[in-house]
Amino acid sequence: MALTTDQIREAVEQMKSHCDLLMGNYEMVSARSALYTLGYNQEDAEQVLQTLYEGGFTYCLDPDYHRSPRTDDQGRISSDVCYWGPDQLKSRLDCVYI
Repeated sequence: MALTTDQIREAVEQMKSHCDLLMGNYEMVSARSALYTLGYNQEDAEQVLQTLYEGGFTYCLDPDYHRSPRTDDQGRISSDVCYWGPDQLKSRLDCVYI
């Protein structure tokens, strides 16, 4: 079942709160791992990631959702480069238009 826009916005807000909690130990986090930690299943996580990508988070969001800022290259990237400091991920989530 597809998530509504409000449910996707709520997921993003939960991701931001999760980032705040990770600041204490400054644990690296990816958007996908945050969603899974918060209890979202793969289908729902894909919907949130797709929305984030369409909203402007296109650089190192996820191996399946990436576009280089210098080209139109949408090639798959290593998941290692999709991990951010929690403050960095939260900042990027704050810049997404949903």
